[in-house]
Amino acid sequence: GPVGIISLEMREYNLRRRMVYEDADVVLGNVDKGWLTEPEQERVIRTIEEHRKLPIFVDDSPGNIDQVRSRIHKMVSVHKVKMIWVDHLHHIRMKKRDKKSDVAYNIEVLDDLFKSLGVPGGVLCQLSRPEKGKEDRKPTLSDLRWAGEIEQVAESVTMIAKEEDDGRAVALPKNRDGSPM
Repeated sequence: GPVGIISLEMREYNLRRRMVYEDADVVLGNVDKGWLTEPEQERVIRTIEEHRKLPIFVDDSPGNIDQVRSRIHKMVSVHKVKMIWVDHLHHIRMKKRDKKSDVAYNIEVLDDLFKSLGVPGGVLCQLSRPEKGKEDRKPTLSDLRWAGEIEQVAESVTMIAKEEDDGRAVALPKNRDGSPM
């Protein structure tokens, strides 16, 4: 079904561009330098056509939690989205309280909103950079800024970290519906 993305970090054009190049398996830096092979160009064109048919609705307007909540309501009522992603938590404008309290409040508002609308939702946030020399690159809750507030409210926390060999390290340190991984 349709998916809604509240993109507070990246403009819609840039987000869609990244999605296309990722799906076309093309290196974005090569696109910017004009270094695409003919097969890569064909894959990009084909992927753009495929993406035009996808029911993905993006709102890239900045805003505070009340504005974000209003946009999510609109996506669900007008576009009938079945899932919402908010990118990302720390870009929601704060209400001038302390950041820690605002983060906790914003997570609670979004969690309540997703439940009341009956749609699954995810809120993205960046991990801290790993400490130099840290051998186990698997992310942990302590890698999140304001981890306590996030863990307290979130149904689950999934963490993905890019590895040096272009692989991904995935962890599920919080999962109310099952055991952590």
